[in-house]
Amino acid sequence: MPLTDRQRALLQLISQLNQNLISDTLGLVDFDLDLGLDLGISLGGNNGNTPPPDNEPGTPPSTITELLSSLVNELVEITTPFGTITGTLLQVLDDYIVMLENTGDRVLARIDKIELVNEL
Repeated sequence: MPLTDRQRALLQLISQLNQNLISDTLGLVDFDLDLGLDLGISLGGNNGNTPPPDNEPGTPPSTITELLSSLVNELVEITTPFGTITGTLLQVLDDYIVMLENTGDRVLARIDKIELVNEL
């Protein structure tokens, strides 16, 4: 089911808050206050956390990170050896992803443990 513009805007704000919480938790305080809230959301990116895919348009992703980056702000199902995670993919970082489950819980999963990715 496609997201509305309002839902996408809320996901972007949650993603920004999540990034700040993770940075603070890891002791990597990054004080970047951007009050120029541009809510004309662009869904083609990955929030600047990993380089965009180098693929030509129409070429399928060649790595799991490229695939995940193309699914940011989308509803996905991720399978790991520890179980299945279903929710909205918020961020793709260097070695892990951040997802928001329907319950409101934030889940972190190491990219090297991801076995299967399904877009819902």
